[in-house]
Amino acid sequence: MNKEGRHFILEHCFPVANMDVGETKKSPVKKFFGVPWSLYIKREDEDHTFVSVRVEFKKRTDWTIDYECSVDVGPKDTHKTLKNKQFRFKASHKSRVAGFKLSGMRWSSFLGPNGYVTSVGLPVKFDITIRRMRRMKAILKVFDETNIQFSNATVEVEETRFYVDKFILKTHSPFFFKQFPVQAEEGSIPSLKLHDVTSDVFQDFLELIYNESGVIQEHNVEALLVLAVSLEASVVFKPCEDFLISSEMDLPEKFRLANQFNLLELGYLVIERVDSLPLLKDLLEDDISKMNQELRIGLIKRFMEEPPLLHNKVASAVVVVE
Repeated sequence: MNKEGRHFILEHCFPVANMDVGETKKSPVKKFFGVPWSLYIKREDEDHTFVSVRVEFKKRTDWTIDYECSVDVGPKDTHKTLKNKQFRFKASHKSRVAGFKLSGMRWSSFLGPNGYVTSVGLPVKFDITIRRMRRMKAILKVFDETNIQFSNATVEVEETRFYVDKFILKTHSPFFFKQFPVQAEEGSIPSLKLHDVTSDVFQDFLELIYNESGVIQEHNVEALLVLAVSLEASVVFKPCEDFLISSEMDLPEKFRLANQFNLLELGYLVIERVDSLPLLKDLLEDDISKMNQELRIGLIKRFMEEPPLLHNKVASAVVVVE
């Protein structure tokens, strides 16, 4: 992914009045642009406090995130702004923590009446702009808290909360039509929790029904089809089938998906391209009775025709398997 200027704000108010030297406090984790982030504060000694941002990304692929940020510490009227700084997080970094050191201030004055701590704690705000993300899944549309003004419902998947437009979901899925009430209570936002699906796949599903392009890839097409079945989202099948038709995926794998999800156009296309007995055998399941009837008939018809050299062997093989 190479998207410029992906911006978000991460802020938290830390209760610091009773922090000891060496003690660290952490904010709740929030997800922005597909990456979980959190804030930290550490009282290093009497004169130094360290405020930092951390990526809670545990995938082992060789990813990197280049970003820059500035920090406001303290309430709006007396806050201290720390200058913009560039950072890089890498999968190989053990801590994945980067931040700013508040130096030159005694801890006692830091907490004093003219310091930065309010009655509830120390407000810390990181203003972050992601400049480049490498070897990470591209987030084509954001459904995190930055989308809250455009949402009227939430869907929770694993540990991620998606802020969505329930009317878009209801339009594309009878499942959501039944789950979200026609009229919610005034001032309330309906929320739903989904099981048996990962947050990454649901992100892809949302991007697809929100008409983003380039969502479907070989690594997620089957998961999208499985989710489409459970959510009764028939709108997903055609774009998945179109992708599979033009993809470089192996013919037996294409035929398996065509058979499993009743993608007849894809299945017939695969049948037309079969030109050998070994390939035919790859297409035939152990129990041919489980095969889609239309595709099974199409497979038999294909080899009752040309090429003549295959006619007897392949047609006989189909009869034997049946």
